[in-house]
Amino acid sequence: MSKAKKWIGSALGLLMIFSVSGYHIWHSICTFLINAAIILLVPQSHCHLVSFGFSFLYLLFFRTTIYFGIPYPPAHTNMIQMILTLKLAGLGFEVNTAYLNRKKGSPEESSGEDDATFFDVFHYTFNYIGLLTGPYYRFRTFKDFFNRPFGNYAACNEETMKKLALVPLFVLIFLGATHFWPLAYAQSDAFYTDHSWLYRLWYTWPTFLIFRMRLYIAMTLSECICTMAGLGAYPQLCAAKPGQGPTENLKEMDAIASNPDRRKTEQYDFETIHNINPYESDFCTTFRNGIKNWNICIQYWFAFNIYKRFPNKKTENRCDNGIISVLARSIHRSLCVHRFGRVLSRHRGRLHQIIFKGEFGEVIKNMGVDNMVLKNASFFLFVNGICLALSAKHSQVLCVMLLRRVYQRCDNVWGRFPAIDEQTKRQG
Repeated sequence: MSKAKKWIGSALGLLMIFSVSGYHIWHSICTFLINAAIILLVPQSHCHLVSFGFSFLYLLFFRTTIYFGIPYPPAHTNMIQMILTLKLAGLGFEVNTAYLNRKKGSPEESSGEDDATFFDVFHYTFNYIGLLTGPYYRFRTFKDFFNRPFGNYAACNEETMKKLALVPLFVLIFLGATHFWPLAYAQSDAFYTDHSWLYRLWYTWPTFLIFRMRLYIAMTLSECICTMAGLGAYPQLCAAKPGQGPTENLKEMDAIASNPDRRKTEQYDFETIHNINPYESDFCTTFRNGIKNWNICIQYWFAFNIYKRFPNKKTENRCDNGIISVLARSIHRSLCVHRFGRVLSRHRGRLHQIIFKGEFGEVIKNMGVDNMVLKNASFFLFVNGICLALSAKHSQVLCVMLLRRVYQRCDNVWGRFPAIDEQTKRQG
């Protein structure tokens, strides 16, 4: 039964990809085949790095295919490719983690990810659950979906209806905002000739509202697909976390899985696939809390695979997290230029030490290049990113840039009040 369930789920997933991508399905197949070869053939001590490098380089190619004479894939294919990139690169990290746990003599911390077969990778890649809009879930969660039948005993219907309760509100706000402030108007010539720059700046707020409502609807419905199927259901005593899965009482979880009587009486939750918290995301007082409640499973992926594994967590880590985030979510030139300008500005001091060191540094100084050049370059890239968004009429990108800066400023202001800041830290 479990094998038939796997093949049916993968067949539905492939059918979904073909229905929205057409012949562009070859991108997904190519990503799967090469990553499967890397995970199965490359030594497990390095497979995660090779898989990560290939996946994100291919994602970069996927979003710039027009420069290679290949038409752009449909928009929905972009979402599929992003999810596959995170899942397959994440699988490489899971395999490496399991390998390291066994190497140091802690097999109980491994769930057999390093024993994955070709068909395991195939089913994990193409299963229809979470294929279009997420949420991201680990290979271990996918294995538990078939090997530990907690979903058969969890209150799937009740959990689904609970999540669906807010969707009508999101739909009404989305329809109302798009009626009064349509996105198409922001791309028209009249928007730039008939209104001042203050109005255009203000227009980013309803644009961002539309953007949020659309994502709230998509993320909530994607969670409902998981809850209806039973994926991500774990006993509450396991203290499951979004994206990660169970974190405590793992041996007790195995005992529950093997005991039919205990499975019937246990209390379950779907915290593993909890991907969005709309209220906390909209009404929090700090940028940090806003990020923690937005796309939570993807935040786990970045935290576990990038942040915690990076050797220096204070400087370069933030830089690489931002760059990888840009590659994962968008390839708009305006957003990339804007982001690289911020990175250059933040690390200008260290770059100055590297560039102007030794005899080579003296040659550069004699050419008239000094720290002021780096400062001007970073400021130019930072501002030019916003200008590109304006000139190209990328209203959503501009909105994200500007509102993120406002949000960070508010975060800094709130941080000046110790009582509020301490309360926020306790909540976080």
